[in-house]
Amino acid sequence: MGSGTDQGIEVSRGEAWPDGGRKYQIIVDGQHSGAVGNGGSLRVPTPPGTHDVHLRMGLAGSPKISIDVPPKEWVIIRCGPPLGWLGAWKTLQSLWRHDIYIQVEVAD
Repeated sequence: MGSGTDQGIEVSRGEAWPDGGRKYQIIVDGQHSGAVGNGGSLRVPTPPGTHDVHLRMGLAGSPKISIDVPPKEWVIIRCGPPLGWLGAWKTLQSLWRHDIYIQVEVAD
């Protein structure tokens, strides 16, 4: 990614059993930028500005989101599998819509 290390995107993954043995691949601006395991986190340095981010795990993935990274700050993204009844429905839907399985949100 960029040469700056003072800011970027931190991907934080909660612990969950449905896909706990597999890593999520982190894609920033169309480039593989690392992977995060169950209960782990990873910092991806980026230059300030808007970046497109999504996560992949085999055929499954997350929707692409745009994130604005301010200078000298880290934007935290939380991610994980869908859980509960809604999770069961999204898991079923992910058989034909591969971009909805991994849930992604920007932390407050």
